[in-house]
Amino acid sequence: MSRKAGLYLLDRRDLPPVSAAWRAALSAPLRDRLDAMRSAHARRQSEDGLRLLAAAAVHDGWPIELAALTRRDGRLAMPGGPAISLSHAGDYAVCAVSAVGAIGVDIERIRPLRTLRVLRLLSLEENAAAEHDPAMFFTSWTAREAVIKATGLVGPRRLAAVRVEADAARLDHRRFRLSRPPAPDGYALCVATEAGDPAAIQDLSDVVRKNSAA
Repeated sequence: MSRKAGLYLLDRRDLPPVSAAWRAALSAPLRDRLDAMRSAHARRQSEDGLRLLAAAAVHDGWPIELAALTRRDGRLAMPGGPAISLSHAGDYAVCAVSAVGAIGVDIERIRPLRTLRVLRLLSLEENAAAEHDPAMFFTSWTAREAVIKATGLVGPRRLAAVRVEADAARLDHRRFRLSRPPAPDGYALCVATEAGDPAAIQDLSDVVRKNSAA
């Protein structure tokens, strides 16, 4: 496996639910986390993200097994394996994998903002851009979320502490490169990496559907 980093997309629409056998094959930490989710919708989103991760592992030869995954510092972790980040919003899930350093990914559906409280987490420049074009809010938000997911430590203060530049961001004296691959219509997408940019996004929707039907 020579790939340094990869980025993968799943269109979740019309995807059948996971089977009991599939859930039973997950590691205990993953099953416990899914079982603890009160929202069936959130649980389904997380399951679909894991299905995408499994498909990416087979597709590009990543040394990742759902039966061995655990959680470390708030992130999915594969002992001795690559860095992993998952995100989902609306009809889509995305997965990012890196063998050369921390990686974080975030996808958001662009929609009207119902509260102004989140704007307090952005800089004055970002706020001004968001007022002119609401979609710019999600451009800034996905960048911050991607960086936070790369570090594994979350919270409003952490989001506010991210310093976003044009194609980079800084947090905890660490510099992350930001890339914004083409996203589905109506969505914003950002990837944060410390080393190595992910290749072009790969749509594995058909692969996941085929695996689900097997």
